Amino acid sequence: MDLVSEVAPLLSSANIRSTRLGSDLTLWHAEDSPGRARPGQANPAASWLAAEHGLPPVAGPAVITGPIQYNSVYPLDADEAERIATRLREYLQRLQ
Repeated sequence: MDLVSEVAPLLSSANIRSTRLGSDLTLWHAEDSPGRARPGQANPAASWLAAEHGLPPVAGPAVITGPIQYNSVYPLDADEAERIATRLREYLQRLQ
């Protein structure tokens, strides 16, 4: 099974957009139809990550994936996961 078919059920859509975030990470989110953004309120954290890469806001749920490292079942190594979590926490604190 490819990654798109694994991510699609998580996002409840067959229309999935992926965006590379640096060399190893990918932001996945659903679209209303191919090339057409989903209507609704923006997802603050996903939109912030998308904006860092010059992309429009993301509505609805999103998923971040990365490489599997060190024969682990976890998609990110611990340091990378902590860096992303720290960036998102800092962003959410600025919103408050």
